[in-house]
Amino acid sequence: MIGNGLQFSTQTGYIEGTPTATADALIYTITAINSAATDAITVTITVNPFAPNISADFDSIVATQGVAIDPITITSTGGAVDSYSISPMIGNGLQFSTQTGSIEGTPTATADALIYTITATNLTATDTTTVTITVLPTPEQPTLVAQSGETSDVEVSWSNVSGSSYYEIYRGTTDNRVASMRIAQPSTNIPFIDIDTKLSADTTYYYWIRACTNNICSNYSDVASVATLVILSRGTGILNDSGIIVTGNYPTGAGASTVCDDSGVQDCNQGRDAVAIAQRLSKIGGGHGGFDFTKLGADGTPLAIQDGTWSESGDEAAGTKWPCVKDNVTNLIWEVKTNGGTHDKNTGYRWGGMGADPYGTEFYDDWDTLINASNGDTLCGLNNWRVPNREELLSIVNYSRSNALVDTDYFPNVNNTLDEDLYWSTSASSSNENAWHIRFDTGGFVSNNGERSDSYKVRLVSGE
Repeated sequence: MIGNGLQFSTQTGYIEGTPTATADALIYTITAINSAATDAITVTITVNPFAPNISADFDSIVATQGVAIDPITITSTGGAVDSYSISPMIGNGLQFSTQTGSIEGTPTATADALIYTITATNLTATDTTTVTITVLPTPEQPTLVAQSGETSDVEVSWSNVSGSSYYEIYRGTTDNRVASMRIAQPSTNIPFIDIDTKLSADTTYYYWIRACTNNICSNYSDVASVATLVILSRGTGILNDSGIIVTGNYPTGAGASTVCDDSGVQDCNQGRDAVAIAQRLSKIGGGHGGFDFTKLGADGTPLAIQDGTWSESGDEAAGTKWPCVKDNVTNLIWEVKTNGGTHDKNTGYRWGGMGADPYGTEFYDDWDTLINASNGDTLCGLNNWRVPNREELLSIVNYSRSNALVDTDYFPNVNNTLDEDLYWSTSASSSNENAWHIRFDTGGFVSNNGERSDSYKVRLVSGE
């Protein structure tokens, strides 16, 4: 009986139709019958498969030496395939299956691009497809450097790895890399700056990096650790630190040192200065030790150039002349003295004008002229200039200096001759008719023996 999608006509003896499956050779006997006699013939029918029609899931791959490839598989949308072959013969740690046409394995050496032709064969026909395989070396392990940036940022840089297409950077709070998290995947070797605002100040972070190409990555770099900067409170009205950043050779006290020892008991071991010595102090501006000053222009905005040197013939654009300095620790803004004019460094005043403590009976209004002129001119955009009290004036004393006891990079025109740089405060003495002043020439000490009629200098301040 015929079948497999074929039909036989008993009227005509015809066989027709579409085979639904392959079939080996089968002999069919067809017999014709009438009233006189019968006759028979035979027909042999073989059903072969469709011709193969194959394709690879990847027509080109870039593999990495020593790393297993994702298997390359072959799909046929035509007839069933009896066998596969490949040319040229494959090797280099890769294997080819003559049953499935797949390629898999781990390349053992680098290799330039090579085109492989895969042939599928069945009883009907053959079909081919090509696969190009390139084997690159494993990316080298990069070298990583991490250092603190500004505020709580960390700057990470690394060595360039030839052939890599991107890098993966990991960060952790311990030196256990497994517990770290990937924070970036830059595509070049330019320095990467981690500006994650979740970084905490005064905290040690650990970084690793690896170079990658085609989703294959090198070993992780050695760990690089860095402590973020310490951010101390600003604008709280507190005093600055002393500015002392060296020791006196504790405990003998003999001689002077050019460094701060690690005894932990010296002045330089304490406070903002100690953090600055460790290069972990976050500053808005600059200044010696723990001081943090910013030079301001006439309109009260910071100068674009902060590291210029004062010149009487200078200008703000060049960063060589400025009328005010902001203390970023106390938030006070200070008048800068000049060589002549309203803010002349040599002008003296008797004690007792606006803002002076209302104690005693002897008062003079000399410094009112300076206050009124500064406010009338809106010096540095401000109109609340006044004479500082004793504690405020002390806040800018730099005790690391033996004369001109202030940071002269920010406060120029200071006289270091004995008795030539005494500045009034608004603080009156409660024990006599004198008032408190501070020596910026040689001593920097506070004294209440200043007679109110004495002519001392005044450095105005703005802020609370």
